[in-house]
Amino acid sequence: LAFASLAAALREHIRNLRVEILDAPALEMGWRTLEAEIRRRQPAYVGIGEEAVSCAEGLRLAAIAKECGALVVAGGCFFGHVAPEILRTGLIDVVVHGEGEITIVELVEALRECDRAALRQVAGISFADGEEIAATEPRQPIADLDALPFPAYDLLPVQRYGARSRNHPRLAAVELGRGCVGSCDFCVLWRQMGRFVA
Repeated sequence: LAFASLAAALREHIRNLRVEILDAPALEMGWRTLEAEIRRRQPAYVGIGEEAVSCAEGLRLAAIAKECGALVVAGGCFFGHVAPEILRTGLIDVVVHGEGEITIVELVEALRECDRAALRQVAGISFADGEEIAATEPRQPIADLDALPFPAYDLLPVQRYGARSRNHPRLAAVELGRGCVGSCDFCVLWRQMGRFVA
């Protein structure tokens, strides 16, 4: 759902950008097929986002994307909290912190300028600038989720979601709200979607 929301924001605000979502697990793609698809499509940018349990697979995809010449943007609960370490690997070009719909649009516009100064104007990101890991000011959460475009479900293989499930056939994801007020020690979601206080 996050990728469908990001894709919708990009399509609405950047007209001359081809946006695609490749849901490899749902399409039952192995690594060779996935790599062949990345090579065939030749994307300028590849976005990844994973929780800690799948971060190694995300970084493996990043390595493939980098070999194909793409800039790699990472976000989500895991990458946002380990930005300096991940950026130092050289596999990730930019890490997005927090909600990404506004940030991704500004980020792609800045990346198209090929100017590090433009990147520093995008709130809510980290990136390597030489030996420095630059972190811009935090972006506050989106106040009105209804202002966002409808997620780009048309880019997802939704017919495959829940297709083999006995409990959840024809599964669909919807988002009614974001964040949490629990502040539980074992969870990072409230930090991912929370408001930053100076």
